[in-house]
Amino acid sequence: MMIVGSFEGDDRTVEPNDHEIAMLNSNIMSFADRQVYARDDGFGYFKNERMTGRQLTFT
Repeated sequence: MMIVGSFEGDDRTVEPNDHEIAMLNSNIMSFADRQVYARDDGFGYFKNERMTGRQLTFT
């Protein structure tokens, strides 16, 4: 689940794509103090402007 919203606006539910999920994962990881836990190692994240984890690359 990924929560994105605004104070005023239309209510809606959208399905995030792999790029958006990787951006959120990267943001969470960048602010983690010590450790990040996940179900397995099959999650996407960005490192040096390239997505790793699921072996997908976004430029």
